[in-house]
Amino acid sequence: MASSQNPYPIVEAIQETVLEATAESAAQAEKEWQHAAHSRNMRALSAAPAINVKPVSGGIEIAVRYITRANERYQLRSKLYEAAMNLISKKHAQEPVSVSEKRDPKPA
Repeated sequence: MASSQNPYPIVEAIQETVLEATAESAAQAEKEWQHAAHSRNMRALSAAPAINVKPVSGGIEIAVRYITRANERYQLRSKLYEAAMNLISKKHAQEPVSVSEKRDPKPA
């Protein structure tokens, strides 16, 4: 993304998209962690996605970390990349792109 653009509207839209796409997996992970936790430190962990924004030469880098099921990892990553690229290519990130609206590139 160009350094002249304000990254925060796009970052917020990406965060909403990732939250929507990973809500079920994150909730399941938190339940499992709380069930397995024997100390207070483990109960404070969150499975919510995290986004890091850092300046790089010629623009910014956006890194997203999230939790999902292992068997869904590659498909979800592809959908999130596509949604992120659609958001970045838009002039205004007013409406987040829904992952559920995207078609699977490889029909079953």
